[in-house]
Amino acid sequence: RTFDVRNASAWAPTESGNTDLTWIGDDLLVSTSDAGTVDLWREIGEKKRVQFEKTLVQHDDVAQSVSASADGTRIASASFDASVRVWDLGKECGRSYVAHSEAVYSVSFCPKNSDVLVSASQDGIARMWDLRQNARPARKFYVSELRGVGLRSAAWKADGETVALGDAAGRIVLMDAGN
Repeated sequence: RTFDVRNASAWAPTESGNTDLTWIGDDLLVSTSDAGTVDLWREIGEKKRVQFEKTLVQHDDVAQSVSASADGTRIASASFDASVRVWDLGKECGRSYVAHSEAVYSVSFCPKNSDVLVSASQDGIARMWDLRQNARPARKFYVSELRGVGLRSAAWKADGETVALGDAAGRIVLMDAGN
């Protein structure tokens, strides 16, 4: 089946390929791109159009993943530049963290705690982040026993107690978050 933009309820051209999208509330859309940007878009009007608002973050490589906190006050992005960046939407300020040694493929906020997120990296490590710990917010949460097999995805279960991790070998690992 071919996509026909004439049948779409909304579309917007971007300058590079989109790698991930997430909604915050009813009308704010956040996108990541292969150009390394994290952009905000606003859904407007009755025809459900999206309008570019601003670029929040410029990573040094592909921005692969984006996640919004449950309370909608923060977003986190993961990048091939080995960083995780967290943006406080209310204060319009961000912070970059480098705790992985290789590309970070996925980042996911805990659905029950807006200070906690998990990241999954090509280095085979998942890190649990507690943003209340300013000096050292990340700790190793899971290390793959398969040497050279990176982690590609991370997702929280709705109860905030379990994290699912997916790796490049096709395995899914369920971990107790221990919050």
